[in-house]
Amino acid sequence: MKLPSRFDFFSRRPVSRAVCRCLPFAPFLALGFGSAAATGAEPGSINVRYIGRIGLFDGPEFTSADGSQSSGVTGLTESGFASGWSGRFNGGIFASGGNAAWVADASTGTTTRVGLFNGPEFTRANGSQYSEVTRLTESGFASGWSSRFNGALTAGDAAWVADASTGTTVRVGFFADPRFTATNGSQLSAVERLTESGLASGWSQRYTGSQSAGQAAWVANVSSGTTTRVGLFAGPEFTATNGTQHTRVTGLTESGLMSGESRRFRDNQSAGQAAWVRDVFNGPTTRVGFFTGPEFTATNGTQYSTVDRLTESGFAGGSSWRYNSGEFIGNVAWVANVSNGATIRVGLFTGPEFTGADGTQISTVERLTESGLVSGSSWRFNGGFGQTGEAAWVANAATGTTTRVGFFNGPEFTGADGYRSSTVTSLTESGFAGGSSLRFIGGEATGGNAAWVANVSSGTTTRVGLFNGTEFTRTGGEQGSTVTRLTESGFAGGSSQRYDSFQLTGEAAWVANVSTGITTRVGIADSAHTRADDYQFSTITLLLDSGEALGYSSRYHDWDSNGQTAWIFSTVSGLQTDFVLSIRPSDGYAYSSLAGITENGLAFGSYELFDGETALGSRAFLWSEDSGVLTLDEEVSGGVAQYGWEHFFSAEFANGDGYIIGTGSLSGGGMGVYLVQIPEPSAALLALLAALPVFETRRRS
Repeated sequence: MKLPSRFDFFSRRPVSRAVCRCLPFAPFLALGFGSAAATGAEPGSINVRYIGRIGLFDGPEFTSADGSQSSGVTGLTESGFASGWSGRFNGGIFASGGNAAWVADASTGTTTRVGLFNGPEFTRANGSQYSEVTRLTESGFASGWSSRFNGALTAGDAAWVADASTGTTVRVGFFADPRFTATNGSQLSAVERLTESGLASGWSQRYTGSQSAGQAAWVANVSSGTTTRVGLFAGPEFTATNGTQHTRVTGLTESGLMSGESRRFRDNQSAGQAAWVRDVFNGPTTRVGFFTGPEFTATNGTQYSTVDRLTESGFAGGSSWRYNSGEFIGNVAWVANVSNGATIRVGLFTGPEFTGADGTQISTVERLTESGLVSGSSWRFNGGFGQTGEAAWVANAATGTTTRVGFFNGPEFTGADGYRSSTVTSLTESGFAGGSSLRFIGGEATGGNAAWVANVSSGTTTRVGLFNGTEFTRTGGEQGSTVTRLTESGFAGGSSQRYDSFQLTGEAAWVANVSTGITTRVGIADSAHTRADDYQFSTITLLLDSGEALGYSSRYHDWDSNGQTAWIFSTVSGLQTDFVLSIRPSDGYAYSSLAGITENGLAFGSYELFDGETALGSRAFLWSEDSGVLTLDEEVSGGVAQYGWEHFFSAEFANGDGYIIGTGSLSGGGMGVYLVQIPEPSAALLALLAALPVFETRRRS
């Protein structure tokens, strides 16, 4: 059923003046995911093909005494693998049965149980079992954990990786060695990273008797079934006298590059930590960072380096502490080349502006791209011991050059004592950096902050956000904007604070086109979305390279929260689509949310359905430029009742092949996971679209 596209159900309204390139007869063509021409469906509808129910639901293990069942979905890949969980029942009681993890293949509709669940080690005395998928790759590898038991008592967790194509689950980590088992039988391992090629990294708890003795980091090769310990752990530098060792992995790439940190010891006392990198397939573990000489070593021998950024291209970023006669005087930021361990210093650190009277310098790496762009911040000083703000910068690891970014000149961005502060919050491969700079009024730090985007290649910085007029300026001149999203193509999204004289009255959402410098307010600001005190709240949840922004605006009734309205804004057309799909008459309550939008322009989400004052629960919906809003289950030919469903109440994931997965209400009671597909258009239709002329039309605001 197509929901009404008028009144308070569904609206498309201009937000700003823009030029749109459109195809003639577009309302009759559903590009990329099925159309009237491609499927024989009526205009304004989508031909949804029901594939089947997925998850685990056969037999008494997954069915309660009253016949209800429960499953949920946790992920869907572009390649068509889905992951989730199904509730287990023990004598008809859901809570005591635990849950089972599974992976499904959307192309076949088959579901495979994964995890560790056979035998008493993974079954509590009362029969309950617990497994959960935590990661899922395009190639069909899933990682997760399964609870271990000792009779009625829990005994830790076991880590595993499953291959969806074969249905096999392999336990990973360390668990056979007695050093990884407490005297009460507890073991604890976790997978933290998983690659498409089947490499998994994680950690296993070490024990001395019943006491924890740190943790060991490892990498597992799923194809060979081998688990290899990694990091720096040999010798007294990395082993306390009581046997404690502690190493963790901070990065793992598809090609097998790793980064991590290992704790250092002096007897039983901590002496900092060392940063390291490793090529899993070629080469030993290499220590990186700065750690030689008195500048990087305290008088008690402490050295401390962190590595928290790693790229596929072989760059690792981190920081190392500095000392002066044993006293801590800050840290240096660095980037290391994994292939040879060479480490270069980055950031701003020369001259008195970035050096305290005692020699303190503090710089931090915050982001690192595959192309070797590094962003971070460096503390500023004013000829003494006091900090006078932070300077934001972007460095090029290949050349070693560091460029300061943000706003830092002029009285608006400089305090009476010289205080200036800028931070980078986003960095793209294409060289855009987003951040904010502190503002001042009369030299006092009461001016809020200004949001900006810097083009690293051109050196230009553009202010973005909403800051003109009394709505976005507090009495006295304060303004506040923040960049929360930044795309490779140069679109920025964020929020700006609203004011009523001196009173803060919420946040407004916006999208900025960095190339033009134009910021457009998005979201809804009518009476239904305004509290009695003029408070409004809108936020962006997703921003695409093509310029579409997804978000929501909070609804209010007098002083009370009253749901939310989801919306989509297009920078191309300048139009915003608001989804108010069902309203409770007494107070205007409505709720809608968007889970995502595909590359073909198909948005999916859910809304609360009402029949008068009666709430009927959540319903899944679809939207496209051509079809408008559609209730998902009603687009399945013949209805979903024939497949054992009452209705679909969520659409949670979708991919480029047209698969949509979500949860729904089962006719027999409980919740299940459905899988449907929207067929692609025929080759004939694609050829027709390619041949159609393109013309320009100007939308009016």
